[in-house]
Amino acid sequence: MESLENNNKNNKNQNNKNQNKIDIMNLSRQELADILVSLGEKSFRAKQVFRWLHSKKVFDFDKMTDISVQLRAVLEENFCINRLFVQKRLESCVDNTVKYLYKLSDGNFAETVSLSHNYGNSICVSTQVGCKMGCRFCASAIAGTSEILSRPKCLCRSIRHSLTRVSDPSV
Repeated sequence: MESLENNNKNNKNQNNKNQNKIDIMNLSRQELADILVSLGEKSFRAKQVFRWLHSKKVFDFDKMTDISVQLRAVLEENFCINRLFVQKRLESCVDNTVKYLYKLSDGNFAETVSLSHNYGNSICVSTQVGCKMGCRFCASAIAGTSEILSRPKCLCRSIRHSLTRVSDPSV
């Protein structure tokens, strides 16, 4: 229990530290380019950063190695990358359904469900905290809905899910 409390304190400290920064995952490539230009950078840098975030799935500015150290410092100073944390993972022994409960940066929770079918796999990524669908495999509808999720929160859940299922199903 102590480690969970420490983890929650660390998450709160991280959220406070990022409070005045722009969540880079909320920006389109053009919006990022406009901001970078206003900070004295070339607009093509947005494409580089976007490639790291959305193609290479790297969420640490220091690991974006084809970007100058100076630009990485500018990114670190002005932007944050809000991450999702898997709070709980449940796997059905009956039908290979896997449910992930994610803790969002604002403290809310959202679920993503992976379903295996004889014709392939599908994923349910809700666009809000809670749900109105009432699917049998999911408990999200019980409490109703409370928040529409931003595009990046949905995207991060999809990316995280695809990385987890493909590379290491035990995570």
